[in-house]
Amino acid sequence: MERSPEIWNSLANIVFAYFDEATSSLSKALKDLFGNILSSHSDPKFKRCLAESALASRGKKVGYYVFEVLMRKGVGAEWIFAKHGAIVGELLMALRDRTLSPVIGKAVVGLLAARKAELNDLPRWVECWEEPLRNALRSEEVRGNVQVYALPGLFRLSPECFVQFVQGVGLGRYSRGNVGTGGEVDLMSLLCCLKVGRDLGFVDEISATILIVSFIQILD
Repeated sequence: MERSPEIWNSLANIVFAYFDEATSSLSKALKDLFGNILSSHSDPKFKRCLAESALASRGKKVGYYVFEVLMRKGVGAEWIFAKHGAIVGELLMALRDRTLSPVIGKAVVGLLAARKAELNDLPRWVECWEEPLRNALRSEEVRGNVQVYALPGLFRLSPECFVQFVQGVGLGRYSRGNVGTGGEVDLMSLLCCLKVGRDLGFVDEISATILIVSFIQILD
């Protein structure tokens, strides 16, 4: 029997209210409840409202968790990019929060996975996150957590995008004489990317060494 929207909203509010402080057993029960809500009430408008509530709850674990689940359940990413144009950069910079970094990383990767499926156009998709990711990697405050919680999931979505991004960070955007004081920061970004690429099997030790040596020669 179809329940009224108020009932679904009330059930969703329970998840938002108790998720962050829940014990492991209660957390599992709340996740099950949320899954049942989504499977029982498939109205796209309702799901978009939940996504907006999740975005409004950034800073809490429940906001990122609900958002990531909604991305997997097909709420769509196009409208989010249209309404929240800086969302990728905001999520990446939020990775400064060590406690929430694991769930934030899943949220940003889920968002970009959904957008990739919508676009089916690799260059346009890379444009969605290339500059925000470069800015995040240039920040010493968030670089380490970006490397651990965002880069592996992102690069798994497309080995080709890994190659393209590494070329842009490490070699393609610099020439002798105009690197300036940002060169060391960009080298750190390159090292982060190569470490993840090596862990994913995209690059071997020899290839990584060649890239780093080439970059250092540019800096000299």
